[in-house]
Amino acid sequence: MKQIFTVVIFFLMLSCGKDTVISAKVETESGNPLDSVLVQVMSTDLYTYTDKEGNFKIDTKGRGEELIFNKKGYFLGRVSINEMGASIQLKKKE
Repeated sequence: MKQIFTVVIFFLMLSCGKDTVISAKVETESGNPLDSVLVQVMSTDLYTYTDKEGNFKIDTKGRGEELIFNKKGYFLGRVSINEMGASIQLKKKE
């Protein structure tokens, strides 16, 4: 059985020089929070994990980068931080 969850991104960007802090929430397709999702700024060593409510906050060190979402048992998800309000779906590996 395929299981899909949706990563809903609500961006709160705070600019301090070149730093950009993004706050967002990762949820299942049915709206339940998804915890322990690795959120990494692509091609950097910047990362964090979602909390038990599915929330995370990360300093991206500037715009124009992509965030990678990774949770064991699911395919990788990727979203550009320039896509304000973007949502993506990740499929569970079978």
